[in-house]
Amino acid sequence: MLSQIVLPGLPHNKKKESAPNEAAIKGKTVAKRELEHIGARSGSGPINIIELLDSIVFNALKSKASDVHLEPQEDQLLVRYRVDGIMREMLTIDKNLEQALIFKIKVSAKLRTDEHFAPQDGRIRFIFDGKKLDTRVSILPITRGEKVVMRLLTSEGRSFKLEDLGLKDNELEVVQKAYSKPYGMILAVGPTGSGKTTTLYSILKILNSSEVNITTVEDPVEYDLPGVNHIQINTKANLTFATGLRSILRQDPDIIMVGEIRDAETARIATNAALTGHLVLSTLHTNDAVTAIPRLMDMGIEGFLVASTVNLVVAQRLARKLCDECKKQFTLTKEDMEELKKDKTRYRRSA
Repeated sequence: MLSQIVLPGLPHNKKKESAPNEAAIKGKTVAKRELEHIGARSGSGPINIIELLDSIVFNALKSKASDVHLEPQEDQLLVRYRVDGIMREMLTIDKNLEQALIFKIKVSAKLRTDEHFAPQDGRIRFIFDGKKLDTRVSILPITRGEKVVMRLLTSEGRSFKLEDLGLKDNELEVVQKAYSKPYGMILAVGPTGSGKTTTLYSILKILNSSEVNITTVEDPVEYDLPGVNHIQINTKANLTFATGLRSILRQDPDIIMVGEIRDAETARIATNAALTGHLVLSTLHTNDAVTAIPRLMDMGIEGFLVASTVNLVVAQRLARKLCDECKKQFTLTKEDMEELKKDKTRYRRSA
């Protein structure tokens, strides 16, 4: 049994929530052993659900995770982090705590606590050491309960420079030329979680000044940039990408960011905005840059409009980095170079 969990630097909440006395958190051994102390703590009394949730998110932040997954199993609740693009099992939580933890998440995200059979989406803001951390919460009913995925929207995404994202030399010049134009469209494409929004926010940070009016329409608003007007999609109030974008055009904007072009109406309005003297930034779900053109045409945008409005399409992927503590310098031999050339030739033939 555990009493309560208090992490260094984690705000301690005096108010406690009731939880079953017979409960335990079973720690998993991981690379940095961030959560091992949770399994090692022991004592008497109920577990504090507030501190349990804070501990999970705080350790995800320390581990530089992008997502936290709470997955109901038959006899436990599995917690996994997505770190560097790879899912990693971090700990398991006793099944008796599952309902209390998910209830706390729903309350914090302002979701319906009596709904267990429909998907729900919300946001939770955490404060650690005086720093704000916003999370996007998605709850989905599965056969064994309700699965929760929390996307960590850290302020680090706002501090990235284009150079930090891997753009170098000629590629950086092409991007700079595209966002220097007062009109047109810049599209970031790639799979979910590949950093498309981070790239667009890095461009917005460069363009952000008191001389321009920048407005974004997103679902959800991932980062809050000072001086930028952010609009949160609300389908219940009929505030969609299309209606929001249409309203933005009446707000005298210079630069518009659309979180995602999902449908033909949004694509049409965004294209018209790019034609009428606005710089439009948006994301599109395609596998590569070339596929973005037929994707727009499939949404009903004529080919000549695509050619005249699209300034740039950036296709991107997440690349895993070597561990700073483990990496070692290595000099390639002639044999290594020959083997790499053979692999490159075999890859080209297979492609």
